[in-house]
Amino acid sequence: MGLAECLRAELVGTDIHVTVVYPISTETEFFQVMTRESSHATRAAGPRQAPNACADAIARAIERPTPEVYPYPLAKWLAIVNAVAPGLSDRLVKRWGRKPT
Repeated sequence: MGLAECLRAELVGTDIHVTVVYPISTETEFFQVMTRESSHATRAAGPRQAPNACADAIARAIERPTPEVYPYPLAKWLAIVNAVAPGLSDRLVKRWGRKPT
């Protein structure tokens, strides 16, 4: 995030925009391939989104530049919680974070 903020500040007044995308886990074949190829994988316990949800959110940000994109709307609340109460945010992430399967 810090690198994006620095780039954004340096590029003010140009036609170049910097956007950070914060996707959640997506429903792809990655988990199955990782399990098949390495016999172990990690998987988040929380919600998942369709890949097209991320792609659509990124396409909207390209059309109308914005500093941050949260393809899964509830993810923005986690960012707000982290800013206000980082300890609570840490506990939430620990609860739903990736664990070996």
